[in-house]
Amino acid sequence: MEAQSGNGSDRSVREKGPGRIPLAVMAVVGTLGVGLLVYSQNSAWFGDGCTHLLIAQLINTGKRPYHDFFYQHVPFYAYVNAGLFRFVGDSWRSAHVLSALLTGAGIWLVAGVVFTRVREPDWRL
Repeated sequence: MEAQSGNGSDRSVREKGPGRIPLAVMAVVGTLGVGLLVYSQNSAWFGDGCTHLLIAQLINTGKRPYHDFFYQHVPFYAYVNAGLFRFVGDSWRSAHVLSALLTGAGIWLVAGVVFTRVREPDWRL
């Protein structure tokens, strides 16, 4: 019988369990994040982007969604953009940087969860 650690977990499971994120995967995820940033500043465009920026500008002037104007989405993203605009200026570039950084962070979190929680090495990649 193998020795148990103080918290009651089996040592052999801990040694054979999931490892850390490999450096190659971190490099791929980092490169993907940089690519998202470059794409967001050069060629990313969607038809409703101007609406989100206008709503953020209206919030910064003191107007409230659903009270002073109609906004068809949940206003959390508009409030986040309004707060960002107060610090870095109201430009579509700052909104795109925020979206690219949040998307890159989401990819990083998913990669971290997969490589630290999935026990079968063949399934990680």
